[in-house]
Amino acid sequence: MRGSPTAQISVAIVCLILGALLMLQYQAHGSIAKAQMAESSGEQTTIISNLYESNLALRKEAETLIVQADEASRELEPDSLDALQSDLVRLRIFNGIEPVTGPGIELVVSGDLQAEHVLDLVNELKNAGAEAVAINGIRLGVDSAVATVRGATVIDGYALGDSISFLAIGNSDSLDRALERKGGVLSYLRNSYPATRFELVKRSAITLPARAQRPPMRFAT
Repeated sequence: MRGSPTAQISVAIVCLILGALLMLQYQAHGSIAKAQMAESSGEQTTIISNLYESNLALRKEAETLIVQADEASRELEPDSLDALQSDLVRLRIFNGIEPVTGPGIELVVSGDLQAEHVLDLVNELKNAGAEAVAINGIRLGVDSAVATVRGATVIDGYALGDSISFLAIGNSDSLDRALERKGGVLSYLRNSYPATRFELVKRSAITLPARAQRPPMRFAT
């Protein structure tokens, strides 16, 4: 049976949102790799600045589509409405624009850790099923960028410093096993950074606020 025109429109909007989010993720990974290979800090600054501007535009587009889908969902049948609203909440959480509370893990890294290994930890958490991740209180979205800028590890325009706190919401046992597995990312990092301390703790409840609007990136001249 064919769905109503409103339902079809809502599904199309959700598909567009997913496409926008996937494009953001693809652009972020590609630009991160370019930034890490850039020889000069000037090249890194240009790459990260361009990434920020393009991702900001796509993020605004995704948020507009979410609002449109939410408005269209009000005319759906109850069963279809519940399913669509559930999908919209997951999309909003995935993009960091919905606050979320749940069990998870906290990983505190005290000492040196390069940008590519911060990204390794984030990817390991996402692959293990993390619904939402924050680093030093910065809620991550699909357009978040981690890179080395002028010798500092930077995420979304903020330098992380020598103490990095990862908070991830998801099944705490699954996240813990993924990080601590033999030959896994934490095992590798502990061997690679013997002077750095990695403390992993399961949490029964973690609350991550909605992602704040990022200010324009500015670099000292």
